[in-house]
Amino acid sequence: MKSFLELENALQEKSNLGKITFAVPCPYEESILVALSEGTRKGFCKGVLVGDCRKIEETAKKSNIELTPFEIVEEKEDAVAIERSCELLEDDAVSCLMKGLVHTGAFLKGILQRKNLLTSSLLTHVAVYEIPDRDLLFVSDPSIMVQPTIEQKKIIILNALHVMRQIGISHRRVAVLSSVEAPAPAVPSSVEAFEIVRDLRPSLSQEEYIEGPLALDNAFSLEAAALKGLSGPVAGKANLFIVPSLDAGNIFCKGLTYIGNFPSAGIVAGTRKPVVLTSRSAGKEERYHSMLLACLMA
Repeated sequence: MKSFLELENALQEKSNLGKITFAVPCPYEESILVALSEGTRKGFCKGVLVGDCRKIEETAKKSNIELTPFEIVEEKEDAVAIERSCELLEDDAVSCLMKGLVHTGAFLKGILQRKNLLTSSLLTHVAVYEIPDRDLLFVSDPSIMVQPTIEQKKIIILNALHVMRQIGISHRRVAVLSSVEAPAPAVPSSVEAFEIVRDLRPSLSQEEYIEGPLALDNAFSLEAAALKGLSGPVAGKANLFIVPSLDAGNIFCKGLTYIGNFPSAGIVAGTRKPVVLTSRSAGKEERYHSMLLACLMA
């Protein structure tokens, strides 16, 4: 799968198309309402807006968004709006959750407090990018886990692979990133990557491959990999990039977004139902693409 348009086309085969509902706490950002309106207009989903009605109406007015298609649940306090949205998700009143204009920490805390929403011991984040002439590129974890341990990185990988399976990525090629291609005591992330690959490889399916440590160029570019004498199913062909820390992932992803200008999406992994997580600065396209991911997973 190479593009978000392919994801959108794949949605047409969903039996629950049009019945997927997003709860959004504090949707006080124009791009949120524009993305939801687009999904509603195309018949993919419905929306439940949870928050201060006055603020919702003011936001809609700025973009000439018609609120009639949406259900609005009045909750004036942000914390209560998050709690109410998570409750709707837990009670199966909605299919998906999407972060509104709230702090990420508060949003994730609301999910973590409801154990029935969790399928993993960790909530992790998966960013997805559309890059010309290659399959969709997945990055984890650029947003939640600050300095994950070896065991936490294993969970990050398993969570991300689960997301890829859910949206129909048939061959999953995992590159555990470092700055070098062989374990070196002076580069702790390389030693960790080696141990992670050694431990996880036996448990992966026949459609899943993992290598590490790999530097970014050797994971991404066949030419760079060949120059280093690297071959196999992952070198130069990775579609899941596991970063060593939040710092590394944040820089990597912001480079793809702001320097490369590549279309993107973001989803939480480790939850029973899809949860869209994008930054406050995300535009309508990123939010819409993230909704496509969530709809495919619902």
